[in-house]
Amino acid sequence: MINVNYLYLNDNQLTGEIPSEIGNLTNLTGLFLNNNQLTGRIPSEIGNLTNLTNLDLSDNELTEEIPSEIGNLTNLFQLLLNNNQLMGEIPESICNIDIFWISFPYFDIDNNQLCPPYPDCISEEDIGYQDTSECEEPSLCDEGYTEIDGECYYQSDLDVVQDFIDSNESLYGYSPITLTSPNNWLNGHLKTFLLYDRGITSIPESIGNLDSLDMIYFFENEIESVPESIGNLINLTFLDLGRNNISNIPDTIWDLVNLTTLNFQENQLTSISDEVCNIYSNLEYEPFLSMNQICPPYPECLTEENIGYQDTSECFLCEDGYIELWGECYTITFTTYLDLSEMGLSGEIPSEIGDLTNLTNLDLGGNQLSGEIPSEICNLNNLSVLDLGGNQLSGEIPSEICNLTNLTELELGGNQLSGEIPSCIGNLTNLTFLHLEYNQLSGEIPSEIGNLTNLIWLNFVHNQLSGEIPSSICNLDMNWSDPNNFNIYENQFCPPYPECIEDYVGEQDTSECVDCLLGDINNDSILNILDIVSMVNLILDGEYDGCGDVNSDGVLNILDVVQMVYLILN
Repeated sequence: MINVNYLYLNDNQLTGEIPSEIGNLTNLTGLFLNNNQLTGRIPSEIGNLTNLTNLDLSDNELTEEIPSEIGNLTNLFQLLLNNNQLMGEIPESICNIDIFWISFPYFDIDNNQLCPPYPDCISEEDIGYQDTSECEEPSLCDEGYTEIDGECYYQSDLDVVQDFIDSNESLYGYSPITLTSPNNWLNGHLKTFLLYDRGITSIPESIGNLDSLDMIYFFENEIESVPESIGNLINLTFLDLGRNNISNIPDTIWDLVNLTTLNFQENQLTSISDEVCNIYSNLEYEPFLSMNQICPPYPECLTEENIGYQDTSECFLCEDGYIELWGECYTITFTTYLDLSEMGLSGEIPSEIGDLTNLTNLDLGGNQLSGEIPSEICNLNNLSVLDLGGNQLSGEIPSEICNLTNLTELELGGNQLSGEIPSCIGNLTNLTFLHLEYNQLSGEIPSEIGNLTNLIWLNFVHNQLSGEIPSSICNLDMNWSDPNNFNIYENQFCPPYPECIEDYVGEQDTSECVDCLLGDINNDSILNILDIVSMVNLILDGEYDGCGDVNSDGVLNILDVVQMVYLILN
């Protein structure tokens, strides 16, 4: 029947669904299935019948949506779908059909359950009667917007305002719209945020999502901090946070290059970043920092006139040739020994400490110092002792520390340091004491550890170090059996262990270790050509085998084959 041009099956008692195979009758020009008892959907395959000029499926019990493939039938001049139970929206593709969009005998979809909005090519009159009781009410607003009192508001912006309400007791009982006023919104986006003297204490991090915001006026509140995310508000031109309790301005504010008005008057600021100069030339009003506690020296772009009055009674100023550290002045030239251990120090280690270039001993252990180890500390080339242990330092061990080649003692234990032990640590050949215990260090011990032949103390206990311990560790001449001299307990080191420390590795989490001889893929305890053949097959099949990963790089490839050949030959 492939060559059939007209198919008349109308006025029968046909039941069931229209078979999808009907799409194979590509020569059809007329298909008449009207006045039957057909159910189910109109198959999408009907779009294959591109030669159709007449399609009559009226007076059946067809359901579901009109398939979008109906738009493929561009030769139709008669389309009758009336008196069914078709539902959903009419596909826009129907407008591809060049037909007289008027009622019978050319076009009829009357008496279905088709929902608005209807395609523009079909008039309301030609839609005919539709039972829309199951249709969703058409939304006044685009996706992502919410209708409130006949206006559309961007839901993300509403969520941010709700965060303000949720995090400030003084705003309870307000809605996002009553708090901000509809007049402060433009095209559904919040443009002006006014919270003058409203007792707010907190600015939520989500404020950074108000990317259309032009003005923030939070004058005279009880705000203590400003989130970093405020730097996302690139369209902001007006920012007033005067008369609050703010002690620090986030550096991200200096990225707001469109600011013309900035006010931090009457807060509790003690410093101002040089990066203020990124935006200062654009500001129209000054002074904007007056009545704080900002200590000199001030950024070069600010004069005493525009910095305004500052309460400097708590400022500590050192003379030339000195630097200030934790409220004390230290001479740059003559300070060689600095012991501030167990002094209750907190905050970050000041970068200025790197100016004390004649230091030989620096002990900051047993305090509450936080943040990363400043790279400037690595300017202290004369150091023989560096003790930063027993603090709350985080981040990685800076590789620049390897420049301190005069070090004999390095104490970094009891912190929150992460990342790998830098391989360049092997440069510190004068080290006798190396303490990295009780941190969050990961990765393997670098093989360069074997260069530290003067070590008599090595402590890596309680980290997340893993992999095999390099055999070069046996280059060290120490008492392995004394836990005061050597301790690597509570890590994730994998056997086999170097012979010199085999009995002294202590408790290790080996759950992630590969329990086999590296390269012994066939598990016969012998490394030979059979293992190479197995490895090549695995590589060709794109599979991974931990025993075959000879170089332990997490990938099975030709480099492992080369390494295997080397192992077998040697």
